[in-house]
Amino acid sequence: MKIYLLLLAIVQGITEFLPLSSSGHLVLIEKFSGITSYKLSVIVYLHIATLLAVIVYFRREIIKTLKNKKYLGYILIAFAFTVIVTYFLKNFIFYFMEN
Repeated sequence: MKIYLLLLAIVQGITEFLPLSSSGHLVLIEKFSGITSYKLSVIVYLHIATLLAVIVYFRREIIKTLKNKKYLGYILIAFAFTVIVTYFLKNFIFYFMEN
C-alpha cells in the first residue's frame, strides 16, 4: 500500500501543472491498478502537499505580493467571495458529491 501511495504522490506531482486535472490522473491510476481502497482524504493530502510545495517554491514572490497592500486587498476580497459562495452552495455541492 505504501508503494501505491508513493505512486499516487508521484503522479500528483508530475501532473499538477499540466492543463489537465491531476485528480483525473489519480482516478485513472486507481482504475488501472485495481486498488480502490484509498479514501478522499488521500487525495486531499496530496493536494495539500502540492500546495505546500508551491508555497515553498514561490515564497519570495508570495511575500513580495503580500507586502503590496493593493494586491493583498484583492486577495482578501477574492477569498471572502469564495467563502461566501461556498457557504451558500455547500448543500448543492455535497448533494452532487454523494450522487
